Amino acid sequence: MNNHEPATLNQIDANALTGKSQVIVPTLSGLPGAASGGSNPRALSAELQTIPLEVPDAAAIVNLDAALARCTVTVDAFMAVQFPPRQPIIGTWFYEGDLGYTYADRGVGKTMFALTLANLATKGGALGPWQAPGGIPTIYVDGEMQNELTKERLRELEMLNNPYLYLLHHEHAFHQDHGLTLNVANPMLQDALTRLVEARQVRLLILDNLSCLLGSLVENRSEEWEPISQWLLHLRRLGVAVIILHHTSRAGNMRGTYKREDSATWVMKLTEVTTPGEVNAAAHFKTTFTKYRRGTAREAAALDWHYIRHPGKPTEVRVSQISLLDDLVDLVNQGFSSCRAIAPILEISPSSVTRLAKEATVAGSIRIVKGKYLPPS
Repeated sequence: MNNHEPATLNQIDANALTGKSQVIVPTLSGLPGAASGGSNPRALSAELQTIPLEVPDAAAIVNLDAALARCTVTVDAFMAVQFPPRQPIIGTWFYEGDLGYTYADRGVGKTMFALTLANLATKGGALGPWQAPGGIPTIYVDGEMQNELTKERLRELEMLNNPYLYLLHHEHAFHQDHGLTLNVANPMLQDALTRLVEARQVRLLILDNLSCLLGSLVENRSEEWEPISQWLLHLRRLGVAVIILHHTSRAGNMRGTYKREDSATWVMKLTEVTTPGEVNAAAHFKTTFTKYRRGTAREAAALDWHYIRHPGKPTEVRVSQISLLDDLVDLVNQGFSSCRAIAPILEISPSSVTRLAKEATVAGSIRIVKGKYLPPS
């Protein structure tokens, strides 16, 4: 074949292309019906100019076939497979490999709350109904706070002298490493964080916050979120739990594409409850789960978090349970009869409403008839 003549389809040697990525540009003379003009030969020719042909390596095909054959087993064989156990981080609702989101309006206390969770996961103890064994190696990635404020919060929440807690701060990275910026949308940074997590045997990664750590990524475009979602799923397979902090939208939901919640184990909303004239309140908010896959009803209950500053002393953290059972009964008596109607009012997940309704039924406070919640007869 002349080197200056384009190849027709029947002249291409597929064996010569194995393991390579080629662009085939066939002439119309090599296509059936082209000699008679075809339906639209000019458009067809232009389209064929850009068709990429990927010819995979033969050995890679064999290896992939063998891997799929090994991994495709009967359900009984799957039940016998021993996976690495996932250890609890907090209570029975947050385990290694879980993905959780915490969102709130600006200034409510997301960072204060996330640092509290990091302290609980690493040091152990109890906060309200949440128990933690401690000893969970954790990396806290701060992409927003000024270093002076971060240091102040670490001191006031008694987070020092903690060998399990690592801090990756955006200002430290910038000054320490010649302008390094923390952009988790960058595949190179994702890979570097993954290697760091594995090297230090980290089991919990906290990203504070999504807006500051995403660079120029458009939050509302689900296709832009997909590469980050795949990275988070990879961390899940490694047994690494992730908490992501984010902001509330104008509608009161978590801002950006809903696709990011698909793989989440839990989603938690913080709502400010600070009252006018409240003294020494570093933060005061309530937490409610809007998505909750596992755990007890007691752990899923709405909680009141009150951070109180005392001069010269650590900040006091008071946690109390908010009773939603009475609120649910009141709503049912007002005529709200469905889980879908009650959930947004109480700012909890539909599954949490279902649990509360069952408790109210046992107590005789409401009835459930054909899926509808009704006052007691």
